[in-house]
Amino acid sequence: MGEPRIRAAQTQSLLTAISRLGLAKRTKIMALVDPRATEAILAELPMAWVPMHQHMHVSDAAREVLGSQGLVRLFRETMLSSFDRPLLRAFLTMTFGIFGVTPGGLIKRSNKIYEHVTRELGTLSMATVEDARARLTLVGFPADQFSFDCYVDGLAGCLEATLAFARAEHGQVRVVAQENATGKVTYELSW
Repeated sequence: MGEPRIRAAQTQSLLTAISRLGLAKRTKIMALVDPRATEAILAELPMAWVPMHQHMHVSDAAREVLGSQGLVRLFRETMLSSFDRPLLRAFLTMTFGIFGVTPGGLIKRSNKIYEHVTRELGTLSMATVEDARARLTLVGFPADQFSFDCYVDGLAGCLEATLAFARAEHGQVRVVAQENATGKVTYELSW
């Protein structure tokens, strides 16, 4: 196995979302982030891979200031911004062309989106998709290396963004099972 990584576009979108926060919160978060990490992340092309420890350095700082629910909201905004980047736009256009613009159609491809944006960060799989409900499970996240609670919150925000992007007005995401020791989490999505 290689080093856990994430697309630079994701971390760059996270930094953009942080820059849009109010001055006090933004200042507190960025005071916790090594400026050299920010420079390294912003210097990469969006398609490049950044080491996950850099991404989590920023994410952990945001969670420390914003708390769990604040981080979920921040990652919702981060992912909505990522959906508008060329990195994912072509993929989403193809997905909508095949499955239509529905939450279920997009959720059915969430594992492919996850594979496109992460490396060595576990596998996202869909257990069930019904008319207005789905269950997704992430297994194999390297929880021994990174804050799993932080990652669970961030992924919840990304899933909320997925529902919002697919025009699910009443979309909800909740964690139904979480095993920190093994890096496994199951989400239930409804819309």
